[in-house]
Amino acid sequence: MTRQTPNIFLIDDDPAVGGSLAQYLDPSEFNLYSFEKGEEALERLPELQPDLVLLDLNLPGMSGLEVLKNIPKLDLHLSLKI
Repeated sequence: MTRQTPNIFLIDDDPAVGGSLAQYLDPSEFNLYSFEKGEEALERLPELQPDLVLLDLNLPGMSGLEVLKNIPKLDLHLSLKI
């Protein structure tokens, strides 16, 4: 079964960024998942299989670059474009 609504991951520790992005996305066309920490997003990646990841590089704890390095380790068959 193919998912109809694309999943978007926003990984940013500034809640205002998510609020701004949500203003431009029609919730009937996209599922927006916001995370303030990279570790949280990595835990949910296998379950939600995002179509797009918007990632802040300056995160508390695990940096955005560390998140990028860990995504291929999950073996999700995602296409990474940086």
